[in-house]
This record gives sequence, C-alpha cells and structure tokens, in this order.
Amino acid sequence: KVIARITEQLYVYNPSAAIGAAREFFWSELCDWYLEFIKPRFKDEQSAPVARSVLSLAIDQVLRLFHPFVPFITEVLWERLHIQCPVRGLDQPIASSELLISAEWPKLQPDWIDEQVEADFALIQEVIRSIRDLRSRYQIPPSKDIDALIKADGDSADVLLRQKNLILHLGGIDSLNISPHVKRPATAAIQVVGDLEIYVLGVIDPDQEKQRLKKQKEKLLIDATKAESNLNNEKFLNRAPSHVV
Repeated sequence: KVIARITEQLYVYNPSAAIGAAREFFWSELCDWYLEFIKPRFKDEQSAPVARSVLSLAIDQVLRLFHPFVPFITEVLWERLHIQCPVRGLDQPIASSELLISAEWPKLQPDWIDEQVEADFALIQEVIRSIRDLRSRYQIPPSKDIDALIKADGDSADVLLRQKNLILHLGGIDSLNISPHVKRPATAAIQVVGDLEIYVLGVIDPDQEKQRLKKQKEKLLIDATKAESNLNNEKFLNRAPSHVV
C-alpha cells in the first residue's frame, strides 16, 4: 500500500507527500512496530528464517522507495544489505542489482495485501498502546512487569489469544488472562478499547482513587455552574462568539 501511495504522489509531482509517506512507514510501521514484533521470533529456530526473509525484503523495498530522496546513504545501505542478504523475496526471489540506482522501482504486489491480518494487528497495536498509556498514567516503570486482564470474546478474543506472547512481550506483562468472564478487581486500572476492557492490576489505591474522583467531580460541578451562569447572562450571550455559546 505504501508503494502505491508513494508512486502516486511522485506521478503528480508531490515529492513532499511522497517522502512523508515513506518516512511514516519506515519509522511508525517498520521500526516502531514490526521490528519489535519479530524480536521474539529471532530467538526461535523455526520462525527465525521467515522473520529474517520478510525483514530483508522490507528493507529492500524501503531503500528503493527512499533512493530518489537520499541517494547516497541508501546506496551504501543497499551494498551492505546485498552482502548480508544477496537473495531476497518471499515465494520467489525478486529482481535485484549490484547498484541501487539501477534497481527496479518497487511494484505493488496484491498478494502481499491481507486486510484481515492488518485488522488483527491494528487491534493488537491498540491493546499495547492502551497498556502503555496505563503504565504512563500511573507511573509504572518500564522495567517493572505487570499483571493484566482483558475482557474480550468472539473474534477479538481469538486474535488476542493467538498473539498473547506478543502482548506479553511488548506490554511488559508478567501474566495475562484473556476471557469474556474476567471482572475488574478493586485495585485495577481500566482502559476501554472498542468492545474490550483492559485491566492492569495492583496500581490503584481505592481510597486515593475515591479522593481523585471526588476532586474531579467537584471541578466539573464548578465548571458546569460557571457555564450555566454565563448562559444566563444576556451580556455574555450578546458578546460571545456563536461557537462558544
């Protein structure tokens, strides 16, 4: 998909959008997520060769996409990639060359697109982001493993169970229970993702949480009273912009 987006932007002479799409894919999809996804697979003798093959192909395509914008550094990296992985491809080797400048521009491969796989991993990403958000909100150090529960059923539960080890790895989780029957413990922080409920255990002091919610309620009541007073003030209504009213 990113090949199609970049190619389209280059055809309409929009290099800024093209390199933006390439950068977004490289940093957000490949570096931030995919590299983290496959680290555990490199430790497994059976899955490591496939992981290396897919990664080398991804780097191959990224270098081709970046070459019009940063030709010199991509040429150097291409040479090193060629030494490490001279043959790259999935079902069959893709066309390559000694120099990147003479390599073919990447072509859209419909067989590489799997909407269901993308949807499944989008769900995994949202769950991991939510767990990280809870860690940040409650100041849980990255080095500290946590225990978590996820209330899920149906297809969502199936996806999470298949990728449970991945969630454990990227979420810094020691134990994880995924079930439609889990209930929120009193000391658990909660995050809702669609129809999922994520509980991180042992991070809330019930008394402190009651005090926090009480203060939040008091602030909201003050804000509501102030807003109501303004709406009852004719001078305010006459002077305030329409979008404020």
